[in-house]
Amino acid sequence: MNQPAGVALIGAGFISYMHVLAARADPSLRAVALASRSTQMAEHRARIFGIDACSFDSLAEMLARDDVDIAVVASPVALHHEHTLAAIRAGLHVVVEKPMVMTLAEAAQIEAAARAAKVLIGYAENQAFTPLVAKARERIVAGAVGRVQRVIAVFEHGGPPRRSWFFDPRLAGGGAHLDLGAHALEVALCLIGKPRVTRVAVCKMARDGERGVDLTAVCELETASGIQMQISSSWAARKGACRYEVHGDAGTLTARFEPAPQSLTVKTANGEEDVDFPGGFDLRVDTYLTSLGYIGQTRHFAECFRNRTTPAESARDGENVLRVLAAGYMAARTSRSVEVADVPPDRTPIQLLDG
Repeated sequence: MNQPAGVALIGAGFISYMHVLAARADPSLRAVALASRSTQMAEHRARIFGIDACSFDSLAEMLARDDVDIAVVASPVALHHEHTLAAIRAGLHVVVEKPMVMTLAEAAQIEAAARAAKVLIGYAENQAFTPLVAKARERIVAGAVGRVQRVIAVFEHGGPPRRSWFFDPRLAGGGAHLDLGAHALEVALCLIGKPRVTRVAVCKMARDGERGVDLTAVCELETASGIQMQISSSWAARKGACRYEVHGDAGTLTARFEPAPQSLTVKTANGEEDVDFPGGFDLRVDTYLTSLGYIGQTRHFAECFRNRTTPAESARDGENVLRVLAAGYMAARTSRSVEVADVPPDRTPIQLLDG
């Protein structure tokens, strides 16, 4: 019998718990090592997970281990490019947390390096792998709302700790729009078949006066197929909210992650239907992680890596999300519409906002 594929984590933040627990739910995987900027944090997480610890200074040695087959990049965004390339050079398949990188040039370099090394990149967008989104997509494809005309995506909460790297523009590359907007945009696109976004019509942002990152953002987007999209994100909400509304000429579908419990409704001229789907809110670990998409995401990537097939969420998706979000920062600065194709390749989102 084949040995489980070894997983090494790069980054010891909160999301590392999700990745390790999801790996443990898959018998074809085994978490073996973790690296962090902080040796103390790496050792702390390693004790909890029962795996080996190292610092970023010894990252190359960790990635070169014989028992490591997959790297999960969950470090601060500014380090994603460096860490992903290091994993590719080690011949590993890579899962990269969102947002994938800081610039489009970095995204292009990662894609080229992965092709040359014949390894695969999975773009970590956990909500796309949830039973809720799968059922919502199924109903949309079946014509539940008719011809899709508009999509509204909202993701907001009170924000990460102010002392964390998320509030450092040099490490994060942007604020709520880049962080939560990455989720909102990609899941909204998944629901409607991933049409090409061509233009940011308008984007309004409010910024933190001390650190300069955006705290709230509302973007109006246009797709090549004529669908209008609104993406709203906030680190300044008193209560958490995460929902997706798909409006068509025959009805409206609403998929709601927060507030819990998750729900899916379809409203038409004939009334409102509550749609059943597997894996709602449940505090059992595997069920809970399934409801958030982490187990489905991990299993999907592991299967793709074994079979060498392109993941449903790939580096190309990560690049596309970054391009659209970056165009939003440009539109917020200029107060004018921006063509997505016009985003410069070598500027970070926060640099585009600052001009």
